[in-house]
Amino acid sequence: MTREGGFRSWRDDRLVAVELPYGNAAYSMLVLMPTRDPVGSFVATLDTAPMPKPKADGIVTATPGLALSVLTADCLPVLFCNTQGTEVAAAHAGWRGLAGGVLEATVAALCEAAACAPDRLQAWLGPCIGPREFEVGADVLAAFGASTARPDPARFVSRPRADGAPRWRANLPQLARDRLLDVPCDEPRPTGTG
Repeated sequence: MTREGGFRSWRDDRLVAVELPYGNAAYSMLVLMPTRDPVGSFVATLDTAPMPKPKADGIVTATPGLALSVLTADCLPVLFCNTQGTEVAAAHAGWRGLAGGVLEATVAALCEAAACAPDRLQAWLGPCIGPREFEVGADVLAAFGASTARPDPARFVSRPRADGAPRWRANLPQLARDRLLDVPCDEPRPTGTG
């Protein structure tokens, strides 16, 4: 849609591109959309908008005027940039993506685009489902190498269901911080957690 002072957009399965007028210049923004497919760790490097339909869980660009964002519901959006702010990335990080290495893959792709080491990157954690509400089963603990008998309470808290079925509450932002601190990049900056 195009209108005076408005925006023009297109949408496909995975990305939404929006061109925003700003003064005399137009800036494009690519928004990574979630998918019903199993979440993985593929990261696409994008040069322009609009782009073909990449099947990606992270996106990276070094193109001036091209902003990136990620659309999530309960999952964690993670935004990255190099210290100069000339290369940026966005990742969609649910528990499957985190366990599958989406953050590590995004950092690797951004380091390649920015020709820098991971410690020259910054990461921002966006809002997501909070640790009091994110109910998970033993499969999630296993994906992160946690024991169901004695999980780390900063990451998983035992809260059985009323019928006695074993369940835990997972701290998705902390699991993401763990992954990022293993990379390493600058201290992750939370922008909000539920």
